[in-house]
Amino acid sequence: MIITLHYASETFSLVDIQAQTGYTTGSGSPIDPQDSYTLLLLDAAGRALVTQQFAVGKVLWDAPILGEFEGHEKGLITPDVLEPAIIVPDLADAAAFEIYDLSGNLKLHIADLPTHINRRPAPEAPTAGEDISTPCCGDSCLDILFLGDDYTTQASLDTFRTDVAFMANYFRQVAPFSNRPNLVNIRALPSTQDLQCNYGCFGNPRLVCCNDTLVAVQASQVPHDKVVVLINNDTYGGSGGVNYATAYHRTPQYGPQVMIHEFAHSFALLGDEYSFGPYTGTILPRFNCDDNPACPRWFGLPGTSCIPGCTYDEWFRATDDCLMLRIRTEPASGTFCPVCRLLITEALDGFSDQWSDTNCDGATDVLDVTRVGQAWNDFVQLGVYDSNFDVDNAGSGDGDIDVIDVVLVASRFALP
Repeated sequence: MIITLHYASETFSLVDIQAQTGYTTGSGSPIDPQDSYTLLLLDAAGRALVTQQFAVGKVLWDAPILGEFEGHEKGLITPDVLEPAIIVPDLADAAAFEIYDLSGNLKLHIADLPTHINRRPAPEAPTAGEDISTPCCGDSCLDILFLGDDYTTQASLDTFRTDVAFMANYFRQVAPFSNRPNLVNIRALPSTQDLQCNYGCFGNPRLVCCNDTLVAVQASQVPHDKVVVLINNDTYGGSGGVNYATAYHRTPQYGPQVMIHEFAHSFALLGDEYSFGPYTGTILPRFNCDDNPACPRWFGLPGTSCIPGCTYDEWFRATDDCLMLRIRTEPASGTFCPVCRLLITEALDGFSDQWSDTNCDGATDVLDVTRVGQAWNDFVQLGVYDSNFDVDNAGSGDGDIDVIDVVLVASRFALP
């Protein structure tokens, strides 16, 4: 079910609960410590049936600057009022729910839960998504779901599929996502459903906001860990919220860079590395920014420095070339700096690719061993390999594939 809340000044109230058959959001990506709450579903005796962390989205980042530095105002938004939507299991014995902050303070208690649930028909949506790129199998993969807004006709849904395929390919070109090509699944949900996404959010011309409840309803139709909403619009824009990212669809111009920039806000909790002016005291620096002029957060990391200006004038960034700093003028290009690559890698470490089940049939068998052998032959003959099979060093990989990998993998299988 989808629980929509009203949030203002640390006070919650209930807006709506909509019954919805589908999937809850996966877990694994980092939780913003400045924006984290716990929801408990309780039975009639007050026992917790489900414990679920969620964020309300206290910080919203707009589309990044283009090219060289430019005047940039209102790029970091901290809304006074929010209506977050949370996907939770619809359990028959759930009688109430409560919300707590990180200090354990009770923020909301809703009793007689069944009387609040609206079991109305869900908005138009397919019952399953489409696999655009699914190299990973198992429950621990990073499943990214693309939704579309303003793809209003059946014909435009083919455009949506093409747009998502383009974005999926871009993930595999940009490190560190390119270093883990078998970790990420890309799925799409083609639908003409209006998600009420609009430019000019909070007075910023290129900031895009959508209806959180409609996004949650759509997302619940497909297994997912993170959501990206593509806007069928040629106007440069997007947003990076903790619950989902948005980007305009334009390909092959700047859309892919905007998408991955906004996704990095959502997935790895990265901050913008350009400055909006003097510090306003609204948020703590994200970990790709440092408020210490010695930059101890990344001191000694090769390829880094300590440069003034990172979200605010008083904070510091590591480099002058990063997708969190600017969008390059070359279409579909760009790179993350060493600090951002490290932080995204740490977020990716919350997921794992199922290298031992290469045909994704739920079992390890001779086909899997054969595939490892093929990877070894490719390495010997062509000098290239599938990094999914670099499994020595206790399974963490050491950047090459050799006979140890083949022996390790084969030793785990009972061959027929």
